[in-house]
Amino acid sequence: MAEPVLTPANPIYHEATEGGIRYSPASAHSKEMAKWETRPLPDGSVTQSMIDSARRAGVHQGAFEHREYPKAMYRAEQTPTGIKLVDLSQSASSEVEERNLKSRGYRASSLEAIALVEEQNQDAAVAAANRAFHDRRMSEQAREEADAIDSRTARHLGEIPAERLPPKRRGRPAKPAVETA
Repeated sequence: MAEPVLTPANPIYHEATEGGIRYSPASAHSKEMAKWETRPLPDGSVTQSMIDSARRAGVHQGAFEHREYPKAMYRAEQTPTGIKLVDLSQSASSEVEERNLKSRGYRASSLEAIALVEEQNQDAAVAAANRAFHDRRMSEQAREEADAIDSRTARHLGEIPAERLPPKRRGRPAKPAVETA
């Protein structure tokens, strides 16, 4: 089998072979790597004792347990061209803050945020179908009122808000006055 040759298509061959780049454990690179590695490297550049000493010094950055917070939060919106993620800079640093953001439409993953908008779109479509079904049974005067309210708003109304009725007059109607001559 022919030995691979260093070519533009295979530029890092020298790093992947037995004679690749090796760092001394005393180098600054290896000391920095010991702060981040969780296991010793097979080439000997980072040893277990280097990792242990970084842990004892309190500078080791290796993650050993899951930390739920800070947590990135995502919000999606329906646009004329589709569902888009907006405001990607929010993060929750506690459970209270996460609940607060969730009440404003944020979710813990981008897929959940998109699913929330799709669910809202589906709910609006069901409300529109329900209203269209009931609009067929409305009187002509009720349809005119519904059209007037629809023309005053730019969004879809799942139901027409009820207008206030005039207050009912209580008691018996007054008797007509009889004129005596």
